[in-house]
Amino acid sequence: MSCLVTYIEYNIETDKFKVDSEATNKGVQEIIENVLRAHIGAGVDNSEPNIQDVYNISITWDFSDDSFVIKSNTGNKGLTDGILLDFLFRKIP
Repeated sequence: MSCLVTYIEYNIETDKFKVDSEATNKGVQEIIENVLRAHIGAGVDNSEPNIQDVYNISITWDFSDDSFVIKSNTGNKGLTDGILLDFLFRKIP
């Protein structure tokens, strides 16, 4: 399986993001945009969000079928998407 993994850490206390990826900054932005686009219309996640000081999100892009697997410690897909959206808003000039 050929894939690319992007890790995003959001520290709620410092309000800062850290990114670890082999993708360029523009590539990370495009990956997140595609993940969020894929979640449009997916419905509401009523799961209780986890309260954390640091949220970790990993996005694995599988090239073989152009799919994404998202893992996080947020406990709620809406919170995960909100963190990713906040990251995009801060990175787009």
